[in-house]
Amino acid sequence: MDGVRFCTYCAARDLDPLETLARRVCPRCEHGFLLNGARELVASCGDALLVITSDLRIGAASAAVEPILGDPEPLVGRELGSVLDAGELATRARECARGATEVSSHRVRVGTRTLSARVGACDPPRAALVALG
Repeated sequence: MDGVRFCTYCAARDLDPLETLARRVCPRCEHGFLLNGARELVASCGDALLVITSDLRIGAASAAVEPILGDPEPLVGRELGSVLDAGELATRARECARGATEVSSHRVRVGTRTLSARVGACDPPRAALVALG
């Protein structure tokens, strides 16, 4: 996996590696946690991201999910299926949260809209990362 360190809230990924090495909180927004994930999942700063736990709950949501899913704060702790009609993506998210590393692409429904989504692993702690777009 070609990895990148990113922020769960602002999705910043061009952070100074030395500055972030010993940090858990993003030095840019000071709101999100720093995780590692596949570069292809966090394609650019500001991506719409969901961190999903192995029990398919949302552990974190980036600010960029707001136009798609609403305010990111109340999403934390909710079941993925209550927010997205995820289908196969939910199964894959559980696998990634348990250690599978291959990134896969899916289509998901949000209300009447259909979106593309990528899912892969992130850590620490081990979780799945869903990028909506």
